[in-house]
Amino acid sequence: MSSTLFDLSIVIPVKDEELNIAIVSEAIERVFESTGIRIELIFVDDGSIDATWSQIKSKIHSPSSTLTVKGIKLAGNFGHLAAIEAGLRHCSGDYIATMDGDLQHPPSVLRKMWDILGSNDLVVAVKSTRTENLVKRILIKTFYRLIRKISGLRFEPNTGEFRLMSRKLLDELLAIPDINQVFRFSIARLGVSALYIEFDTPDRMHGKSKYRFGNLLQLATASIVTASVRPLRLVGWLSLFCLVFAVFEIVFSLFSFFSSNPIPGWTSLMIFMSVMFAALFASLAIMGIYLGVVVEQLKRYPRYRISENQDE
Repeated sequence: MSSTLFDLSIVIPVKDEELNIAIVSEAIERVFESTGIRIELIFVDDGSIDATWSQIKSKIHSPSSTLTVKGIKLAGNFGHLAAIEAGLRHCSGDYIATMDGDLQHPPSVLRKMWDILGSNDLVVAVKSTRTENLVKRILIKTFYRLIRKISGLRFEPNTGEFRLMSRKLLDELLAIPDINQVFRFSIARLGVSALYIEFDTPDRMHGKSKYRFGNLLQLATASIVTASVRPLRLVGWLSLFCLVFAVFEIVFSLFSFFSSNPIPGWTSLMIFMSVMFAALFASLAIMGIYLGVVVEQLKRYPRYRISENQDE
């Protein structure tokens, strides 16, 4: 018998999902019914402005033989990954699953993940199809190619935060002192062997996606900075290229001067200054992003703040 109270903890971050709370809970209860698995279901409300928290509290006080429902309410909108981390730090199961609360991560797939887990530390769900529009799909594909090129990490590109992991792996992840941790890339960096299961992404039951372009851009930046320091090395190579270009420009100018061939000064000067300043500001921008991360780490501000924590 396990020393913990639960066999499986399921962490679900939600924002403005008042119509999906009961549906997701009932769907999970259905697929795990009669299995004898002790399940802890943790909803993390990431700053909802609708009745999501009320719905969560309603489920907490609804008795169930399969699920023990708990709720964490964050003091504001700290972001999807921060909400997941809040749930992970408060779960107590031997195994832990993370999934979305809009039913685009089907509970039936989670049951299959549980069935194939065995003695492994990680099972990851992979989208066999993407439902985003064409522009978003192109951006996502480009992003993953860039991450792989920059970081050298090996990972499945069509994955999100739908995974099942052991307590051992979770403890390793939570021990990483990174306030901007992106779990899928941390797992890849740890070199954890994973089992994969494909699934078709169904349409959302209610509401619409909370991920806007700004959220995706923020996630992309955090992912690149978390995954690798190669952009900083790229700055070094860029500086070397600029140095070579500057030397070439000086040699060309001296040659033109001594050969009595007038230098078209304005054009040459503008090209030189444009390239140099572009390289300079690009370098400063990259270094500034990394420096900003270092400053945030040194401040040791918490990634999230809990305003209310309720369990059964």
